[in-house]
Amino acid sequence: MIDSSHDTTDPHLLPTNQWTLAKNIDGEGNPILVMFNSALKAIAGRTSYTIRIGFAVPLKTTDPSGIPNPDEIDQVNGIAKHIEKRLSAQGSAIKALAITAGTFKEFVFYAQPGLDVQAVHEQLMDEIESHEVHCYARMDENWDAFREWSEYQ
Repeated sequence: MIDSSHDTTDPHLLPTNQWTLAKNIDGEGNPILVMFNSALKAIAGRTSYTIRIGFAVPLKTTDPSGIPNPDEIDQVNGIAKHIEKRLSAQGSAIKALAITAGTFKEFVFYAQPGLDVQAVHEQLMDEIESHEVHCYARMDENWDAFREWSEYQ
């Protein structure tokens, strides 16, 4: 049953290629690049997709200015596609953010309760050999993480 305090708008019905790039600086002066799906602003915090799932991939190489190696970023973006495939096999999730810092790239999704995040993470750890993949899942009914990162435009 869906909580009646949330709009049941399905994020999958929104345009998926409305990505916006935002730049920020971390506490040590290093660049952070944030890609967010700006189409999701219309439903942030008003949908039954209340579980925030983050997959962080530690990077192996960066240049002296803290920018990740472009070849490695391409490889990690391929991992993101694999993550999306595994999530869709388990249930419904929508990619909301991609955060790139000098030492990691994190992909943030929102999903409905019940998606077996642990099973997805275990599959990914078995299938992806090039990089470690860290994972967390937590309740984020108001989409606070999405709102915070999408304000850096």
